[in-house]
Formats: sequence, C-alpha cells, structure tokens
Amino acid sequence: MENGTHTTLKFSRPLQTCDPNDKNITKSTIRVIWAYHAKDIEGTVPMYHGLNRGQKSLRLLNPEIKKDISEETLSFNFTNQQVPIPDKDTTYWCQMFKIPALDKKHHIIQ
Repeated sequence: MENGTHTTLKFSRPLQTCDPNDKNITKSTIRVIWAYHAKDIEGTVPMYHGLNRGQKSLRLLNPEIKKDISEETLSFNFTNQQVPIPDKDTTYWCQMFKIPALDKKHHIIQ
C-alpha cells in the first residue's frame, strides 16, 4: 500500500526455509535490511537504490504490546551519563544503581 507519505510492504515466507543462507524467523528480534529507489520500477528490472538503504532490528512475530501503567505506579529511570560509544566497535557497559528505600515488596513490571 502506498500513499503520499508512506509505503507499507507485506511479505510472506516459511518461518524456517531449510536454506542455509536464510535466517529463521523467530519470536526474537531479527535484523531486516531495506533499500528503495525514489521512483517506481519501470519494467521488470530493479533500479539501484543509491543512499536509500538501511537496517533495523524488528520483532516480526508477536510485536511488543504497550502496557497501560497506572499513574500511581512508582517509576524510576536509570540512565548512564556521558558514556563514550565508539562508532566501530560494540560497547558493553555495566553500571550499578541504588534504588530508593522501599517499605514493602515490589515487582518490576518493565
């Protein structure tokens, strides 16, 4: 489907193709690569996409559902401050946070 601002694609294929060059589609995230040309295809030969390309990790099965959280629910944000992230290497960062003192048992919901 296409409108003035969006193009929606639908695809189907077996979740497991038994092809060693294919990735199985699972409930986990899977890396999807995409590319497009600004003009529609004329004929049957695709056109080179140029810089119109990218990738994104998506959940193709069972997408995440946003849960409504009550306004009375305690909420804490734990964020790292000024962590240098290199542009070429994967970075793993560990930091400990102390939560506020609580007077009874609580459950983490998100």
